Amino acid sequence: MRGPARRLFGLPLDPNQASLASLETLPGIGPSRAAAIAAARSKAPFCEFADLDRVPGIGPRTLEKLSGLLEVDPFSCTGR
Repeated sequence: MRGPARRLFGLPLDPNQASLASLETLPGIGPSRAAAIAAARSKAPFCEFADLDRVPGIGPRTLEKLSGLLEVDPFSCTGR
């Protein structure tokens, strides 16, 4: 199951794979933050949930809101 359908069933999204539209379904994530997540992952994949703090506009409060809604695939950072 992919994209927004995962959210409908309460499943977390992978920030390394989720589309902009899927990311925008998350609390506190609008078009500009979704684009910032995509830009950050294009430079380097998120290897763990806490790596999202490198995205401009995402701080501790936003991370708290996103906890459980995003999950990084452990194979995103093979070779790290």
